Amino acid sequence: MKRYFLLIFLLLIISSVSAEEKLLNSIALKVNGKIITLFDLKKTLNPENPEAVPADALIKRKTELVEKAVNDELVRQELQMLKMEIGKEEIDRAAENVAIQNQMSLEQLKSEIERQGIKWDVYKNTVLRGQLELLNLKRHVTVTTVDVDETILKSIYDNQFKKENNYTASHIILKSPPENENDGEIYAKIDSIYKQILSGKVTFEEAAKSYSEDGSASNGGLLGTFPLNQMVPEFSSKLKEMKEGETCKPFKSRYGWHIVKLLKVELKDPPPYNEIRGRLLNVYYQQNMEKAFQSWLTKKRDESKIEILF
Repeated sequence: MKRYFLLIFLLLIISSVSAEEKLLNSIALKVNGKIITLFDLKKTLNPENPEAVPADALIKRKTELVEKAVNDELVRQELQMLKMEIGKEEIDRAAENVAIQNQMSLEQLKSEIERQGIKWDVYKNTVLRGQLELLNLKRHVTVTTVDVDETILKSIYDNQFKKENNYTASHIILKSPPENENDGEIYAKIDSIYKQILSGKVTFEEAAKSYSEDGSASNGGLLGTFPLNQMVPEFSSKLKEMKEGETCKPFKSRYGWHIVKLLKVELKDPPPYNEIRGRLLNVYYQQNMEKAFQSWLTKKRDESKIEILF
């Protein structure tokens, strides 16, 4: 009798597990024959705990989930066909770039990712890898489907590369943060330096070596040659007002008090179009990438056999 009861009990457990597995493994849809289960859709809504997602949540968001699942599967199938592989070095480089973009060290990024409950290896080999694979596919689609319009390329060239003045200048700086309103002593000191230069007691270069508070001091304050957009607005505005050989009165930027000597102004021609066409092409592709990818995806969906089974 006990054996009989035990057998029934085990059968009930097996029956219950089988029913649960059947529910989780029920086919939600097929994309070109590839099966996507209800459990796969649940993982989309709650990757950490798919079992916690109620069945009615799938029905409620059916359209959204089906579209994402189909798109993801079409991308996966294309990547597999193209044999686009992401190497470890590429993933490591991407992780470093993410850290730089977020103004963190790699260790700080790792700590932040793990604080959010994602293991570092999972983040790199799943999240980052997926992002890189998708980006590579988008680039491939763009390059192979977008026709290059030389007129547009030349307009990009004209907008980005123009003849501009390049300035060669030296400066003396006494550091003072912008919020420091009580920097009268600093102003008095730099004004005294300015008057010594004007009177000829010291040369600009000598004053820079003696008083300036940045790395250019050892070179007599020489900053080199640069376009205006490389400097803070106060610095650029002052240079535009000056003539070659002129030394300006002290002025303040967010870094401190400056005296500037303008050494030379020269008009610089932009690089020839043919030399930088490759760079322009990258810009052109970047501008058209998302549109090209969405067009490709729409075409793929139309050409594919998609069966929705729930």
